[in-house]
Amino acid sequence: MHKLFIVFLFLIPFVSFSQHTKRCGTYEYWEMMKQQDPSLAIGEERINREANEWMVAHRNERGQSSVITIPVVVHVLYHTDAENISDAQIQSQIDVLNQDFARLNQDTILTPFVWRTTAANTGLQFCLTSVTPDTAPSTGIERRYTSNESWSNFNEMKSFSTGGLDVWNRDRFMNIWVGNLDGGVLGLTQMPGGSPLTDGMCISYKAFGKIGDLDPQYNLGRSATHETGHWLGLYHIWGDDGGACSGTDYLNDTPNQADNTFNCPPFPQTDECSPAYPGIMFMNYMDYSDDACMNIFTNDQSSKMHAILNTTRVSILNNVASCNGSIAVSLPIKLFPNPVTDEILIHTYFNIPASIDFSLKDLYGREIMHKAKSLSSYEKVPFDVRHISSGVYVVSVTSNNYTITEKVIIAHR
Repeated sequence: MHKLFIVFLFLIPFVSFSQHTKRCGTYEYWEMMKQQDPSLAIGEERINREANEWMVAHRNERGQSSVITIPVVVHVLYHTDAENISDAQIQSQIDVLNQDFARLNQDTILTPFVWRTTAANTGLQFCLTSVTPDTAPSTGIERRYTSNESWSNFNEMKSFSTGGLDVWNRDRFMNIWVGNLDGGVLGLTQMPGGSPLTDGMCISYKAFGKIGDLDPQYNLGRSATHETGHWLGLYHIWGDDGGACSGTDYLNDTPNQADNTFNCPPFPQTDECSPAYPGIMFMNYMDYSDDACMNIFTNDQSSKMHAILNTTRVSILNNVASCNGSIAVSLPIKLFPNPVTDEILIHTYFNIPASIDFSLKDLYGREIMHKAKSLSSYEKVPFDVRHISSGVYVVSVTSNNYTITEKVIIAHR
């Protein structure tokens, strides 16, 4: 996006919202951004195409990926003392994200039985970064008093020159701005592919975390769960078509739905798009139901988020940030399956060609197998171990200055 366009964005009025509470303003915000810069719509098509190709290529890996930890920075913008939320409230939100994305939230028991096998532990976790972009020590929280009583131009929250706080490097951090959002909006997010100067999400201080002065309908931190889904490429479950049944979130395991859901309806709920049992998935994090009624990401939603992390947002995987004194990094090399019967598959997620060095040793350190190969981007490389005796071995893989070392069980049928 051109710099002149960014300046212009700060001057134009934003989409107006009613004074009634609006769960999410992402659709209106993102549509306005695309109208102002048509190249974003073209980029969005490419991003979704690349994500779909990644999902197809890795469809057999569901649930096999190691945990990915995403460093987070929270920018607090306050005009009143109530808006200057506490560190404890912020940490409570990080805790909610980690529970919801790992499906460790206590309300999983409220997921209807028919969809429990569809529900996903996404393998994604979040932490407050303990370093700044310049690697200075940090709590992962920065604060600023502002003369702005509320925010209607949400990109102004993301610029110090307009009373907000500047984005931290989006290639290393997920940025969250918390403040008093105008128009009753609880949150909104820049979808993947937008400007690096405005990348991240804005969330109302009245809907952030589980403690503090919160809206009683939105007091369990699910607004940030919802917006993080957008940041990782998820769309609203009903496809934002205004009830036409023609919209889509581009995923197969979320039922077609006419419109958003408010409050907390009983199960099952049917509509004109899904008129038969089990109806619509109103408890999905990407709907608009109350916090107490949300409890599920699906397997396809999980795959889509991983696809975005391994394509458009791959820089998060390829960069190191410190979390609570320890290094949080997901290496762009993964090994699968384990135990193995015939072939060890090494998955690489580099967006450039690379070479790979593969070594397999026994527990005494004797090298049993060593191979080197060249590979293209995002490639899956097989190593045949059918000739090696069953047992426990150590595999080391090096590529593009990254190394993984794992114990592997070879168990022939």
